[in-house]
Amino acid sequence: MKFTMHLVVPTRLVGPITELLEGEGVLVSMEPYKENSKRRFIKRAARGGLNETGEDLCFRLIRESKDGKTQAELQQAFKEAGRNPVSVSPVTSVLRKKKLVTCDDKNVWRVTEKGASKSVDLKAVS
Repeated sequence: MKFTMHLVVPTRLVGPITELLEGEGVLVSMEPYKENSKRRFIKRAARGGLNETGEDLCFRLIRESKDGKTQAELQQAFKEAGRNPVSVSPVTSVLRKKKLVTCDDKNVWRVTEKGASKSVDLKAVS
């Protein structure tokens, strides 16, 4: 069995690696690696695509619901808001860790006393 490998190594390792390949492999190409330092990851909200973070959206949905929200209802709401429904689980975990929401035995998410406070700033809560 053979593998195709792409490596980024310091200059000092180029010689020893090519020596290891002698008789065993073929060096197809080798070129200097250029780091893409200009690439930045920008939150979609900052690009104008979304107005609130996933935490904000999920917390708002649970908070505005009288009877709480199930995981399926949150996933549907995320989908309708143009977000990935799979991200509901990690978001609810973060909110639970911050003690803003809780999940009962029927898998319904509800706001805790801490979350019910009107002045909750999600960025300040840890």
